[in-house]
Amino acid sequence: MVKVKEQAHFLADGSIDVEAWLAYVDGKKHYENKAVIRNACYLSHLAGSERSTDSGENCVQQGLKIAEILADLDMDADTIAAGLIHNS
Repeated sequence: MVKVKEQAHFLADGSIDVEAWLAYVDGKKHYENKAVIRNACYLSHLAGSERSTDSGENCVQQGLKIAEILADLDMDADTIAAGLIHNS
């Protein structure tokens, strides 16, 4: 069975609610260096908010989903940041 992730981390203008998303990810594992993840969120939004993947999904949304999977797998902050920006 697949669990659908919530999309509550976006604001009305489509930008990422970075602090809410970081709090969500930090709840899975405490990251001492959240700055690298925070900066990757902003970079992902700047570079990928107007772009879509081949499946039609927004690049930022896809990056967040991948980063959440990496957080579920207990990866470090640099790996999560790479997941955020991989397609931006």
